[in-house]
Amino acid sequence: MDQEAVKVAGPDYQYKHCLSFEEHGSNDSQIETDGFVTTPDFKSVLQMAIDAEAGALSMVEANEPPKLPYEDM
Repeated sequence: MDQEAVKVAGPDYQYKHCLSFEEHGSNDSQIETDGFVTTPDFKSVLQMAIDAEAGALSMVEANEPPKLPYEDM
């Protein structure tokens, strides 16, 4: 898809546009353009899923139920 766009738009396309499947672009491009993230990019969503899986796995493998966040206050 990116190569087809370069053929249509010319070589400057490569330097002025970033191919993205996210509706609003990558987190970095959203911050650069708007100053905030409207929609998280795939990389951020994947990392959130990896972190959630790791957290869930630690609870499943625990001998005793882990403390709830308010229990340490």
